[in-house]
Amino acid sequence: MKKNFISLVFILFFGLLFVSNKSIAQEAKKYVLFEHFTNTGCGPCASQNPIFREFYEKNTDRAHHIAFHPWWPSGSDPMYLYNIDENKEITQYYGVSGVPDMYANGKRIGSPINANEGILSSAGNSPLKIIIDQETGEDSITAVVKVKSFGELAPGNYIIRIAIVERLIHFNGAPNGEKEFPNVFRKFLIKKDAFTAAAVGDEVDYDFKFAIDKAKWDPSQIYILAYIVNTKDKHVVNSGSSLDWLVDLVSSSSIKGNEDVLDFDFSLDNFTSENQDFSLDIVGEYPDGWTYDLIYNNVIIQKLDTSFEIGRTPFKIAVNTNGIGGVGYFKVSMISADSSHILKSGFTAINNVETVILTNNLPSSGSVDIVKPYVNGLTEAGSGNFGYLGYETFSEAFEEDLLGNMKNIFLSIGWFFPALTDNISIKLEKFLDHGGNLMLTGQDVGWDILSGNSSANGTAIQKIFMSKYIRAKFIDDGSSASTKFKIDKDDPLYGEVPGSGINKIYGAQYLYPDQIEPKDTLGHIFLRYTNNNKPGGYWMEKDDYKVVYMGIGPEQIALTSVANAIIKTTKDWFDGLISNVEYGQLMNNIVLGNSSPNPADQYTVIDINNSGIKNMKFELYDLSGKMIFNKIITAGETEIKINTINMKNGIYLYSLSDGQNRITKKVVIQH
Repeated sequence: MKKNFISLVFILFFGLLFVSNKSIAQEAKKYVLFEHFTNTGCGPCASQNPIFREFYEKNTDRAHHIAFHPWWPSGSDPMYLYNIDENKEITQYYGVSGVPDMYANGKRIGSPINANEGILSSAGNSPLKIIIDQETGEDSITAVVKVKSFGELAPGNYIIRIAIVERLIHFNGAPNGEKEFPNVFRKFLIKKDAFTAAAVGDEVDYDFKFAIDKAKWDPSQIYILAYIVNTKDKHVVNSGSSLDWLVDLVSSSSIKGNEDVLDFDFSLDNFTSENQDFSLDIVGEYPDGWTYDLIYNNVIIQKLDTSFEIGRTPFKIAVNTNGIGGVGYFKVSMISADSSHILKSGFTAINNVETVILTNNLPSSGSVDIVKPYVNGLTEAGSGNFGYLGYETFSEAFEEDLLGNMKNIFLSIGWFFPALTDNISIKLEKFLDHGGNLMLTGQDVGWDILSGNSSANGTAIQKIFMSKYIRAKFIDDGSSASTKFKIDKDDPLYGEVPGSGINKIYGAQYLYPDQIEPKDTLGHIFLRYTNNNKPGGYWMEKDDYKVVYMGIGPEQIALTSVANAIIKTTKDWFDGLISNVEYGQLMNNIVLGNSSPNPADQYTVIDINNSGIKNMKFELYDLSGKMIFNKIITAGETEIKINTINMKNGIYLYSLSDGQNRITKKVVIQH
């Protein structure tokens, strides 16, 4: 049964909301709905699903999750067999062709481990709020789904889905070894009824009573999930669950930029019948010289620890960039007095950033960190004005013209699918067309976009980007035998960088370093895999932009020093500090001889010549990147003698740098 009504309390409540904070008065908090496709016979699901589950369970205050089970690889999956028709229908609705697969608010993100903080923070708000009251009896469950209108719903074709979900199913017979299956779809109470929003300040109600399937369900785990979908683009306007708490932390914006003071408006929405005690916690990662202020009742305060009344209570966080370029990340938490509830939000502040690390997989526990190697390398290069952005946040910042000062993008894809999106591909094309520079790294990127394999994800738009702008030709998928790479010693850019091993950080069976090459003479191969001499990396300069493309990521490079050297060299080339024509001439300023004796036992002597340049830096470090010895070389010094008595047997690297250019060689210690 569906009905419309307005209560006096509700009118008064909305009155409080509308007058208290005009910037977010007609918006409710928007949950991210993760629609997950998995199967008990799926091997990759067994390794990826737990990573997603850990992420999700830390964010149930701003996300919902429902797991559908298609009919492959295992047609005997009991969660598929329980409701064959509706599992098939929703799988076909999205066109899912492989598992695991996942959609966030109706938009495909691919692997469940692609779920990240950026998706949550950039979700925005919604004109609708869904509240579900549920009562579980001995034989049946009653529920009321309330869809409240905070603002006007944009034109579209809307439907409502209301599902019965089982919070956790234990099953020991899965072929892939999984034993716990969270938030499993059971059946739809409403599958795709047309939805018309109520007038602002009103609500639409749906009442249900249904029998408990005692033979198949655990009644204590059953809950109701409802969501509104625009069938024009499959976008999920908002979702609600009977597990939701009735207090929300709402943010007016997930990203702002390029001003000395950036104001981020928040509110605490209390839908309960009593005051709620909360304290506020802010954690920030931002450039040195930035500060922020907490503003409550138009007064700057040191902390917010108060009782929040029924309705909406606004506050503000003002970020002071003080004219310093970079990117800042802020996490906001509202913690209840008894610590039983934590409400989270986040936002990104940008100020004239010049270099961006772009990734679809922001740093999170349980997954490989594909951002840190770039942070290390850019720091080694002396870069200060840089930061990292996820796909969603980058897209929003790009569209709001907050990245006009951006000169370089380091695109870290790692090993995640889909490797690119059409949206990101188009924005990267625009960036390169305006003279930007791009480094792209990751294994299976070429395979995913250019191979044409039936399991790959490449679209026509992505293929145009890789072919026309990156000038890439995919050769082969590579193999686990390619555990080392070498650098062409005659390459004018990277010739002085040593080779390295390739770590199997994605699992012993998952090493697929792409064999790639430039499609024409514009590109220059500088990296080859040692086992087969196949190309794995090249650089290219075309018109007004520069590109570096590697079939592995720096996170896979065994030697941190080598990864840093590749990133530093790339950054220097992008910034014009070195050029493919002048590099060899610049390196002549530094003369670093071979060590003698080599192998060394008691000592080794290394010839040097700084050509009269002061403040050259000598460094000796082991293969893990640990510094063993360093010294400033002044003008006139011609050699350096190193005592090696206390050094362990093994290979060490030593380098000499004038601050912009570096030569690196190796010495063997053998006692």
